[in-house]
Amino acid sequence: EWGTVLFGLLATTLPACLLGALFYGVLLLCLRNTPRRRAIGYFSKTQILGAAGSAIMHGAQDSQKFMGVYLLGLSLLGIVSGDPDTLPLPVIFLCASVMTLGTMLGGARIIKKVGCEMTDLDAVGGSAADAASTAVLVFCSLLGIPASTTHSKSCAIMGTGLCRRGSLNPRIVA
Repeated sequence: EWGTVLFGLLATTLPACLLGALFYGVLLLCLRNTPRRRAIGYFSKTQILGAAGSAIMHGAQDSQKFMGVYLLGLSLLGIVSGDPDTLPLPVIFLCASVMTLGTMLGGARIIKKVGCEMTDLDAVGGSAADAASTAVLVFCSLLGIPASTTHSKSCAIMGTGLCRRGSLNPRIVA
């Protein structure tokens, strides 16, 4: 199982970065004759879809890991027993609540660091990064590979930063 976990870490880094760069490059190529204001206005709206895709994949990947840890703890305490494939509803709500609280408390700081300090991300780049990271996470989910939403999203954003010379801050990346 450790090999699968390590493969998941690798599968969410380089492919997400390359896809982010590819998607952003293709979008820039397609939009080269479009006024910047119009393109930004359009992609500001498409980011809602990207955020929804990211949220779904965050639940499909990261929450599954947390629910497994909660279930293991409850099993060790003797609170839950029986079929390991059956997850009690309170565990699902606990996991959703903890992840929501964590996102509310630390999400803005992480978004600022990755989206503003690591690279100057605009709406077009954000849409490309959302699409790239979501595609990688869907692929991993379909294959049953545990993947990190954070790694996928960060690497996809790095990929968009690579498309603009001097845009990626190596100090933040490291």
